[in-house]
Parts: sequence; structure tokens; C-alpha cells
Amino acid sequence: MEAAIVREKRLKDWRRAWKIDLIEARNENWDDLGIGLGLPRLTEPALGV
Repeated sequence: MEAAIVREKRLKDWRRAWKIDLIEARNENWDDLGIGLGLPRLTEPALGV
């Protein structure tokens, strides 16, 4: 658990582009990974909100 907290704090200092590159290296299609954990599918927010 402590390693995860250290990793999260390190990622918070990264530029947005680096975070996007990290995500796309593992999840190219930006699939909702929460579904595999039993979480409900997220919907996209309505435009103009």
C-alpha cells in the first residue's frame, strides 16, 4: 500500500502529457478498466454542462 501512495505522489508531479503517454502505453483505447473491478460503466458527461 505504501508503494502505491509513493507512486501516486510521484505521478501528481508529472506534466499532463506524460500522464497521457503513460495511460496510452497500457490502455491505448482508454477502455473503462473499472468494469473489470465490478464498478458500473461510466457515461460521458452531456455536452454544454
